[in-house]
Amino acid sequence: MPLIFFNIKRVILKNLFFAILSLFLFSCSNKGGDSNSDIPLFNDCTFKLHSGELLTESNTATQRLYENYFNNTDIQIPLFKHIKHTEYDIFIGIPVGTSVEGMSKTVLEKHNSTLDNFKKDRNYCYNQYILNGLYITELAIKIDDKSLFYISSITSNKLFVDTLLNYRELSRRILKGKV
Repeated sequence: MPLIFFNIKRVILKNLFFAILSLFLFSCSNKGGDSNSDIPLFNDCTFKLHSGELLTESNTATQRLYENYFNNTDIQIPLFKHIKHTEYDIFIGIPVGTSVEGMSKTVLEKHNSTLDNFKKDRNYCYNQYILNGLYITELAIKIDDKSLFYISSITSNKLFVDTLLNYRELSRRILKGKV
């Protein structure tokens, strides 16, 4: 009789261990579209996810889309993170060997701002335009003189450009000191 209780106890403890381990692993995940998720970037910065957004793995199609629309100048801006929503894509790139001013001259001014929404300061440069029937936003932003991020988005719905992908909303999503 004691052998049966020992086996039952061992099975229960084993299942409990795996349940706790699984709960821990799932709670630490950045995926899932939780509106409270922050994606770690670097230099103590994070990017806040909104509801319905998922951090995705970069694949050939994603890389091709990014290269075709955004990383096609002399400045190197490797794709760092890709965020997918059913209505839009957000790309976070890390500019190499440049500044906000350099990004402004080379990358962000390459298209005429057909939405008439070009903004520039010493710490950021933002542009909106339409290309091939798609709404494009690009933001180069410097955080604490240490971190330069390039955040770009593409959508077919102007409502998202006006509400979530404009300068004010995109710049609010980069958080300092949240890692």
